[in-house]
Amino acid sequence: MSLYLRQTLLPEIGTKGQELLRSSKVLIVGVGGLGCPAALYLAGAGVGTLGLIDDDKVSLSNLHRQILFTHADVGASKAVVAQKRLAAFNPTLRVEAITERLTAANTLNLMQDFDLVIDGTDNFPAKFLINDGAAKLEIPVVYGAISQFEGQVAVFSAKRHACYRCFRPKPPLHYVPNCAEAGVLGSVAGLVGTLQATEALKCLLSAHTPSLCPQFGKLYIVNTKTMEFSAFQISKNRECPVCSRPPDQIVIKEETMDHCSTGCQCSQLASKQEIDTEALLRDDYFKRCQLIDVRTQEEWDEGHIASALHWPLSRIEGGELPPFASDKPRILYCRSGGRSSRALTLLAEKGIKDVSHLKQGFLSWKGPVAL
Repeated sequence: MSLYLRQTLLPEIGTKGQELLRSSKVLIVGVGGLGCPAALYLAGAGVGTLGLIDDDKVSLSNLHRQILFTHADVGASKAVVAQKRLAAFNPTLRVEAITERLTAANTLNLMQDFDLVIDGTDNFPAKFLINDGAAKLEIPVVYGAISQFEGQVAVFSAKRHACYRCFRPKPPLHYVPNCAEAGVLGSVAGLVGTLQATEALKCLLSAHTPSLCPQFGKLYIVNTKTMEFSAFQISKNRECPVCSRPPDQIVIKEETMDHCSTGCQCSQLASKQEIDTEALLRDDYFKRCQLIDVRTQEEWDEGHIASALHWPLSRIEGGELPPFASDKPRILYCRSGGRSSRALTLLAEKGIKDVSHLKQGFLSWKGPVAL
């Protein structure tokens, strides 16, 4: 117990609270800018079991905010590296690395043994899967989001109050760039991840000390430019598509970005014009295609599909069209499929429809990579 002496001195925790933390199990989805600091502080606090879900690998651009990783880890599995660091940091903990991507098929199996989930993801489909799975399992979710100089934190519990879908029933009607596109100050990720860890510890300790129970459904927003905090209470939606139903009637399904900024059904367009990695690799089909990478320069520099053309989405949004080949199948790709879907929509608006995109993007690519 000497490791936790400074926090067991707090009357709200004490020996009994520490024992409660040791028996607790927390799942962190996304071991990135939010998940790294959250995991470190939960490990330091003595949470007995940590699950880490992330199918991504460490890249150089991660290091300014993803504090569990170093230059030597570039190219390695985030979940596996984080597991080793946390185990060395606190050898008394059980840390499980899960290198799968969260899907409708595996969400319940991956979440069912945990008391609480920390949402460290950066995309809406994953956030909906986390929310819906937690609502069905009746466990709380500590939500977090960051962009540029701002961050958001909330604790959602369908069992006790509102869920994430009460706040956002569907993906936004406009394209929302993630940190790879919009940028983020690294310390903002650390601030929000630390707040998530704090809210998670309060949730776990509230059974021992009710005064530590977080305010469920209260969204906290911080603007680090002005250092202003604001808070909004999210009311429970009695017609919520998820938490208004009994848990056994909640259906876990994949959510797609159904709308673009003009309101058209871009996901329907994308689904009709998508190709997967296996099809591209079959008989080296990709060598007979024109591949166009719509990611940022930084992402391109860290690795791209061999022979691809770099044409960032920002150029397409600005009206600059790629120099399309007329004698080859034309295929766009981004990191995970969101930006390439957006690019398809923009091209379709200009009458260019004979273009496809790579399903699940560069993350799914198993072929040769150029630097």
